[in-house]
This record gives sequence, structure tokens and C-alpha cells, in this order.
Amino acid sequence: MNEPQIQKSRSFKKLLIYPRFQLPLILGQLGTLTLVFFAIGIQHFRSFNQMRSLGQSIQLPPSHIFFEYLNYLSKTSWSYAMIGFLGSAIVSTALSLWISHKIAGPLVRMKRELNQMIETGEFKPIHFRKHDHFLELPDLLNRALSKVTQNTYKKGA
Repeated sequence: MNEPQIQKSRSFKKLLIYPRFQLPLILGQLGTLTLVFFAIGIQHFRSFNQMRSLGQSIQLPPSHIFFEYLNYLSKTSWSYAMIGFLGSAIVSTALSLWISHKIAGPLVRMKRELNQMIETGEFKPIHFRKHDHFLELPDLLNRALSKVTQNTYKKGA
């Protein structure tokens, strides 16, 4: 019975491979979306209040079809805006996770491989996946480590 919880925990950890980088990125994106949504909401509220004021200024009765129609439009457009916000939040989170994996993944992998080299004392070439960002780093780092390793052996010999 505990196994499904462990699986969920592990899959969540796979999504957040470097939380100190990924969480602020995702929360920043969601915060920006929320601010935009609130700005749109304020404008929505102000616009419909101006139209209600217009109906009141020409002395339409409160039960007039104009006000009923405004209420319908306001509720409908607000519902669509909420659906749009939720959809945008999901897409933004997914894209942020995807991009952050391409940035954080190689760096986490490089850190792990460097720590292994420190522990074993053996130089092993570092590799990134072909679709990761910073693809020039492994070659540069491998050349530098190779050079340092060669110089160390020369000095020791």
C-alpha cells in the first residue's frame, strides 16, 4: 500500500530535478500570469460597471433586458477568462518544467559526474543529452580536465 505513495514521490522528484532553480521559475511565471489576470479582471469589472452606469443614466429600469444582457455577458466572459487563465497556467507550468529540465538537467548531471571523479580520482568524459542546453560545456570541461590531468601526471613523473 505504501508503494504507490513512493512512486508518486519519485515521479514528483523527477519533475523537480533542481527545485532551487525550477520552483522560482515556475512560481514567477504563475505570478506573472496571475497579475495579468487580475489586471484583466479589474478592466472587465470597470467596463461592465461603465455600461451599467450608461443604462442607469438613461433611466432604464433595473429589470430591463439591457441589464440582464450585461449580466449574462459579464458572467460568460468571466468564465471564459477563468478557463483561459487555468489553461495558460497549465501550459506555462509545463513549458517552464520542460525548459528548466533542459537547463538544470545538464548542470545536475555535470555536478554528479564531477563528484564521482573527485571520489574515484578517475577522469571520465562528461556527456550531455543531445537536446540539452549548454552542449558546448562538456567538450570544454573535458578538454580542461584532460589538460589538468596530463599536467598533473607530467609534474608527478
